[in-house]
Amino acid sequence: MRHVILAGLRARRTRLLLTSAAVALGVAFVVATVAMTDTLAAQLYDSTARQARDVAVRVTADGSGRLTDADLAAVRGVPGVAAAAGRAGATGVLLGADGRVVTSLGNPDSTLRALADDPRLAGFDLAAGAYPAGPGEIVVDRDTAAAQGWPPGATVRLVTTAGETVTFRLAGTADTTESWPVVHLSAADLTAVTGESGWGAVDVLAGPGVAQNDLRDAVAGALAGRPVEVVTGARYADALASAAVGDVAQIRLALGAFALVALLVAALVIHNTFAILVAQRQRELALLRCVGAGRGQVFGSVLAEAAVLGVLAALIGFGLGLGLGWLGAAALGRTSGVGLDVPLQVGANTVAVALLVGVGITVGSAALPARGATRVAPVAALANQPDLAPTGGAGVLRVAVGIAALLLGTALVAVGAATGAIMPTVAGGLPVALGVLALGPVVVGPLARLVGRIPALFGVAGRLAAASGDRSPRRAAATALSLTVGITLVTAFLVSAETLKHSLDDQMRKRYPLDYLVTAPDGHRLPGDLAARLAAVPEVERAVPLAATGSELRAGTRTGSAEVGGFDPDLLRREFALPAGSGRVEDFAAGGAVLDPDTARALAVRAGDRFTVEGPDGTVEVVVSAVLSVPSAPLPEVLLTPAEAAVVVGTPAPHGVLVWMADGVPPPAARIAVASVTDTEPLAVVADVQSSGEQTGALIDGLLAVVGALVVLSVVIAVAGIANTLTLSVLERTREFGLLRAVGLARRQLRVMLLAEGVVLATVAGVVGVALGVGFGVAAAYAAIPRDWLVLALPYGRIALVVVGAAVVGLLAGVVPARRAARVPPVAALAAE
Repeated sequence: MRHVILAGLRARRTRLLLTSAAVALGVAFVVATVAMTDTLAAQLYDSTARQARDVAVRVTADGSGRLTDADLAAVRGVPGVAAAAGRAGATGVLLGADGRVVTSLGNPDSTLRALADDPRLAGFDLAAGAYPAGPGEIVVDRDTAAAQGWPPGATVRLVTTAGETVTFRLAGTADTTESWPVVHLSAADLTAVTGESGWGAVDVLAGPGVAQNDLRDAVAGALAGRPVEVVTGARYADALASAAVGDVAQIRLALGAFALVALLVAALVIHNTFAILVAQRQRELALLRCVGAGRGQVFGSVLAEAAVLGVLAALIGFGLGLGLGWLGAAALGRTSGVGLDVPLQVGANTVAVALLVGVGITVGSAALPARGATRVAPVAALANQPDLAPTGGAGVLRVAVGIAALLLGTALVAVGAATGAIMPTVAGGLPVALGVLALGPVVVGPLARLVGRIPALFGVAGRLAAASGDRSPRRAAATALSLTVGITLVTAFLVSAETLKHSLDDQMRKRYPLDYLVTAPDGHRLPGDLAARLAAVPEVERAVPLAATGSELRAGTRTGSAEVGGFDPDLLRREFALPAGSGRVEDFAAGGAVLDPDTARALAVRAGDRFTVEGPDGTVEVVVSAVLSVPSAPLPEVLLTPAEAAVVVGTPAPHGVLVWMADGVPPPAARIAVASVTDTEPLAVVADVQSSGEQTGALIDGLLAVVGALVVLSVVIAVAGIANTLTLSVLERTREFGLLRAVGLARRQLRVMLLAEGVVLATVAGVVGVALGVGFGVAAAYAAIPRDWLVLALPYGRIALVVVGAAVVGLLAGVVPARRAARVPPVAALAAE
């Protein structure tokens, strides 16, 4: 049988090439997807958790307490600790080269961090210069230093909490990933600038060969009795990543879902290819049975051929997949805006998945049709050449399984949407896909006939193409489903992205219904007359000062604290559309208050309840008019009327000014008008609210581009699958084409028929994929976006382009098979096996 297998492989070079191409493309798709998702995960940690890279153990104080020098000394004395560094941080004011506060996205605060004594625990890489030798020297992030034109050795100024300006020497710049200014300075300098003392945390570097878990237990033992939390460096990194981008475990699962989709699409393409391939060899396999080969030998020979082909194609696909992964990662680094600084990640899981797809799925895909071929009597196969390809319809069991899978998937998606959990929505995708695959033969015929009315306009060839779904519904369904998966992802991606952008835009308009927001850094105030000076500018319609002061709150036995300020009720009702979870903002008037949700939760109050506000100047008792369902920033946490706020907190200098421009003022003129007043105030930071919203939208587009690249890969492999299936179908249907030519079908009509078949299959895939994609996109939006933020948006135009694009894809996929079929003479086709 070994000689038979080798001879068969040599004799079927074209089919072997096409089948190998299907397997190699499937392997390449999965390898590229796994490599890219692993790279994205590595980039996620590099971007959000770089400061935990060398940390083996992290110690933090429970609650709002601080760690002491004695705690730090106790940690350093633990066996296995190579070094330990105290961590402390605060917000601060960094002055730029122009003497004004350095900002990022309108944020006036910079992050100040205490330097570690040991550079190994610095938490950053030096981009230029040197590590500070002691007090008086600092490190600033590379982007800020470049923007300000600061080389190592430059003089940099910080503003203390007392309002004094102090100077430092820039020792070096840090290669950090934060998008805001970060200043690293000695612990003594940090205390002098901010007044903060003690340690917020202690980071530990492990000695050679010391495991993180063992060192964590030892450190916890040394600090027994102290109110601290001790975690491993790995858990600390997870916490940093989760704080930056959400639950990192869910992100890992979401990235893994793309790899699962890649595996499903590749399996569909490979299985469909082998179903056709084995069907084409029925007479050959029957002949082997006639000359004495047993069923087991024939079955084993098919599997052996599949294994050999799978290994060779897996090697080719693995190399191609790494190339695609590298190109994709490089392209994302340039176009997404989030950057990709880590190398392409190729681990054992990438190799394993290549073997699984290349060998495992290939052999598995060949097993079922090979088993069916061995069950046909040799004489019957030689005489009639029955078709073993997936041409039949769906049986009762298949339909029942398909319906059950669809119901299970739909239930999971509905649970995720109802509970606001994204993972049930993602998990529901697999049973839905399996259900669609099982029910495909039932629906593909009617859909193909419906869609086929369009190619039927092309005459006889069009009508023959429209009937393709009826002739072999299982094959048509299996061929179309690979593209359906890709289109489902594309559509879900478009719907969820459009909904997210509309929801954020709506929230921006509701919470920031103004043109400019002028603020001061944390702990600082603006001049008391700044709002009046802005209001005097002709281009400005209104400028409203914001002043809030920390005050004590009491409601029954509950107490709390919050920033309390005054605001005109009429202006609040007219300009702001704040959603209320309890009560109505419209009821806000003298004797009332509007609370943000966190403050109301701390006091356990709702609309109609009374509470007391005690500030530095006096006390008032008010009734809760409304509790907002979302935080009220930039407004104070507790809003009183201006008269009652004056009783409680007096008339402090504002920490912000809300600015509305007059109608018809163009953006450039508006910026110049506001700057004419604020440029004289070094600590006044101007945020263009609309530009900030555009920057947020651009950031979302960049992040979604990362996901979009993975989606495009699935469409590419699906297109290749359709083209490959149609090409193999041409080889199988040679006699059918010869008969059609013999009864008068012209060569041009045969080409049109095959092109129309591709269009029908792709359009059916497009219609089903769009329907599923819209459902998944809406469910994902409900699961991922808070319900009171959600503004559902469907990009109808782009969805229509997806369907049209699918039809074009089918047309292009049929070009090569159509040309091949038209070149075969009718007599030769009828004489073919």
